[in-house]
Amino acid sequence: MPRRFSENTACVGLFIFSVVLNLVFSSVGLRHSLLEVHDFRQVQTALTARCLQEEGWSLAYPTPLFGPPWSAPMEFPFYQVCVARFGALTGLPLEPAGRLVALGFLYLSLPAWFGLAGLLGLPPARRWLLLSLILLSPVYLYYSRSFMIESTTLCASAWFLFAYCRALEGRRAVWLAAAMVLGAVAALAKVTTLIVFLVPAVIFTCVQLWRASRPAATSTWPGVQRIIAHGLAAIAPAVIIGAVWVRFSDSVKGSNPLTQALMSGNMGLFNFGTLGQRLAGSTWEQILRHTSVAVLPTANLGLMAVFALILGRARRGASLLLVLSFLAGPLIFTNLYFVHDYYFYANGVFLLGALVLAWSQILDLEAFSLAARWVVVGASLGLQVFSYSVTYLSVQRHPLHEPPELGAILAAATHPDDVLLIYGHDWEAHLPYFAHRRAVMIVDNRILDTQARDQVLDRIAAGRVTALVVTGEMRKDPGFFKPLIQRLRLHPDVVLLSDDTVLYLAESRLNEALPRLEAMPLSTFHFDVPAPVTGGVISRMRYLTAALKDKQLVAMMHPAPLQIIHPFALALHTVEGRTVFNAHAPTDIVFAIPAGATQLTADYGVLPDAYAGKNETDGMEFRVEMVRPDGARTTIASVYLDPMRRTTDRGTRQMKVLLPAGAAGELWCRTLPGPADNISCDWAYWAKIEIR
Repeated sequence: MPRRFSENTACVGLFIFSVVLNLVFSSVGLRHSLLEVHDFRQVQTALTARCLQEEGWSLAYPTPLFGPPWSAPMEFPFYQVCVARFGALTGLPLEPAGRLVALGFLYLSLPAWFGLAGLLGLPPARRWLLLSLILLSPVYLYYSRSFMIESTTLCASAWFLFAYCRALEGRRAVWLAAAMVLGAVAALAKVTTLIVFLVPAVIFTCVQLWRASRPAATSTWPGVQRIIAHGLAAIAPAVIIGAVWVRFSDSVKGSNPLTQALMSGNMGLFNFGTLGQRLAGSTWEQILRHTSVAVLPTANLGLMAVFALILGRARRGASLLLVLSFLAGPLIFTNLYFVHDYYFYANGVFLLGALVLAWSQILDLEAFSLAARWVVVGASLGLQVFSYSVTYLSVQRHPLHEPPELGAILAAATHPDDVLLIYGHDWEAHLPYFAHRRAVMIVDNRILDTQARDQVLDRIAAGRVTALVVTGEMRKDPGFFKPLIQRLRLHPDVVLLSDDTVLYLAESRLNEALPRLEAMPLSTFHFDVPAPVTGGVISRMRYLTAALKDKQLVAMMHPAPLQIIHPFALALHTVEGRTVFNAHAPTDIVFAIPAGATQLTADYGVLPDAYAGKNETDGMEFRVEMVRPDGARTTIASVYLDPMRRTTDRGTRQMKVLLPAGAAGELWCRTLPGPADNISCDWAYWAKIEIR
C-alpha cells in the first residue's frame, strides 16, 4: 500500500475520531444552566437572545439591564439572532439551542482552516491534522459549546482571511467580493477578533508584495498595484461598516446616562491596557498561564518550539509568522487577554497551526520508524484532551453555581412587565435573566449618582418599578434609599434579606407576593422578622429555624423543623412538668420529610388556661398535612379538641400517623382555630413531634 495513501487514511481517520470525540464532550452539560466559566458574558448574551426571540428584531437590539431605551449594543447580534431563530424553529430551550448554534459555527469554520492550512505548505493529508487539533484543544472544546459569540466571530474571520488570501493570489474576482462581505461581517460580529486576523492578512500581503517585487517576477509593478488594490478593497468595507456600527452603538449607549461608560471611547483602557501592563512580567506570566490551560499545555508548547521554530528549517518562517499572529492578540488587547481566557479563542488557532507544522516536521523524520512518529503525534493530541479533561470538563459536568434563589423570588413577587431596580451587581445580568424581568442596574461607577438614576427612572411609567435589590455595604445605609423607596411607593421595611442582600417590594405587590413567598422553600433568604404573612384570620410571622438564637424552642421536635409560621413571638410553657411549644392557633410548623421516614408521633394539647376562669376557647384543630414536591397537599391526620365542652379533650393527647410509602416533601403540623375562625384563647401546644 503506498505510503501517501496510508498517511491520508490515518489523517482522515484521526479527523473523524476527533469529530466524534468533540461531539461527545460537547454534549456534556448541554442542558445545564449557564453558570459556568465566564457566566457573566454567557448570561448577558442569552438575555439578549431571549429578548430577540420574544420581542422580535431591532437594530438597537435589547439589553434590558439599564432602563429605556433598553439597549446597549456592543457587537452586532448575528449569533443571538441565529439562536433565537434556531430555538423557535426547533422548540429547544434557549440554553441548549445557544450551545448547538455556537458549535455549528465552529464546524462551519473548518473548511476555511483546511484551506488556510494549505497556504502553510502542508500537503492535503496533513491539513486534516489542524482540524483534529482544533476540535480537541481545550479552548475550542469548551467555548464552542458555551453561550457566547466567539465561534461565530471566529468563523467569519477565518473565512475572511481565506478569501483575502485567495484574492491577493489573483484568483477569481469572487474571492475579492467574498473577502469584502466577510470582512464586514467579521467587523460587525466582533471587531477585536477581526483586528487579530488582520495581522496575518498584513503578513500575507507583505509576502505577496515581496514576491511580486523580486527581479525575477514578471510584470512587477502591475503585480504590486494589483495586490495593494485588492488588499485595500477587501478591507475597506470592514473599516467603513465597522466605524458606522460603532458610531450607531455609541449613539444608543450615549442616550442613557447609565450606559455612557460603555461607549467605545470610554472602554479604551479596559480593552487595550497600558504600556506599563505590557512591560510587566506578571502580565506575561498570566498570558502564559492562559495559553498553557486554554491552548497548548506546556509540553506541547515545548514540542512546537523545538520542532517548528528550531528544527523546522523548511517552514520556520511560517511558524514564526504564526507565533507572531498569535501574539498579536495580547500585544494589542493586553488587558482583555490578561483578564479573559476566552479571548484566546480568537488567536489560539495560530499557535495550533505552529504545532501542526511541528508534527509535520516529526512525520518527516525518516530516522525514526513511522509508528514512532505517529505515536508522538498521537500523544501530543492526547495531551490536548487530557488538559481539557482536568480543567474545563469538570465545569461542564458540575456548574460552578446554582441559579440565584433571588431570581426565583423576584419572579414570584413581581409581574412579568415589572421592572427591577438593582444595586451592587454592577451590570451582571443573572437576576434579570433568571427572574425573567427587565431591570435598571446601577453600575458600580454610578452607584452614588442619583441624578443619572432618576433620569432613567423618569422614563419608566409610575408604579412599574416594583422591587429594589441592594447587595453589599450600601444595604446598611437605609437612609440613602428612603427617598427612593417613597418615590417608588415601596414598602418601607425590608421584606426578605440574606447575609449580603436586602429586598424591598412595592406596596401594590406585597399582599399578592407574600403568600407565594411563604410557600417557597427558601434557603439563602429569610423574612425580616417581624414580616407579615397574609391570609387566614390573622397576620403571622415567619421564623426560619436555622436563624433561631434559642434552639431550646424546638428541642422537643426531631428532626428540627425548617420554619415556623406563628401569629406571635415564639415561646415555651410548662405543662404537667414538661416543656412544651406554644402553638397559639393559627400556627404552622414545617418539617422536611427524612428519607425513609414511615411515621410521625406527637404529643399535643390545649393549655389549661384556655378553659379556666373567664377564658373560653371554642376549640381548635390539630392537623398534619403532607406537601409533596409537586406542591400537592394532603391531610393525613386531623383531631379537633373542644376542652370547654368535652372534658376528655383536656390534658396531653398523643397521635401516631403512618406516612404513605415513599413519602417525600414536607410535613406541616398545624394548629387551626375552630369553625368560627375565632382565635380567642386558642392556646395550643406541642409537647413532642418526632418523624422517623
